[in-house]
Amino acid sequence: MKTTIYFIRHGQSKGNATRSFLGHTDWDLTELGYAQAERTALYFKDIKIDKIYSSDLIRAQNTAKPLSKLKGMEIILEPRIREIYAGEWETKRVDDIEKIYTEDYSLWLNDIGNSKATGGESVREVYKRAYEAIIDIVKKNLGKTIVIVAHGCVIRSLMASLRNMAVETMRDIKWAPNSSVSRFIYDGESFVMDIEGDNSHLGELKNSPMRAM
Repeated sequence: MKTTIYFIRHGQSKGNATRSFLGHTDWDLTELGYAQAERTALYFKDIKIDKIYSSDLIRAQNTAKPLSKLKGMEIILEPRIREIYAGEWETKRVDDIEKIYTEDYSLWLNDIGNSKATGGESVREVYKRAYEAIIDIVKKNLGKTIVIVAHGCVIRSLMASLRNMAVETMRDIKWAPNSSVSRFIYDGESFVMDIEGDNSHLGELKNSPMRAM
């Protein structure tokens, strides 16, 4: 019995646009982010889906809303797939984080799986909680097609954990672009990723890749 899981990274947020690290800070999408969300909903126009899940942060919810409207389906909120809690990095510009927290941010850039936001959550903790959330969701929806709207660090960690890759391997996994689509197929025993960070549907609405959440 095949279960299909689509992951969507939220559209461009006000944090992405200003190169500010949001984490749990609940800033909304930009105008471009809203347009990306509308375009991403159309990606699923001819795809039958059974459930839509989203992080409880507003930038993820508002990315999910056009798809929810298109399909006439509710959005199920899952707090465990919200972005990393960034502690002292919350709302700070990336350039300032790099200057103030040089050692911690260098680890984030070069060995993200072993990194921790200063005064906040470790990526290892995100890896664990996001994986547990997705396994719970899949168990409730075996044989169905699910869409899950989440965040950059969460999706990057799931690209490792769902394939039984150690958290340390995350340094070799690319960031999923804003409003990109990734897909996993679960056959009852293992997860296979056959679409990774596809944002080709955005066309002229693509924005530069952002590490900040």
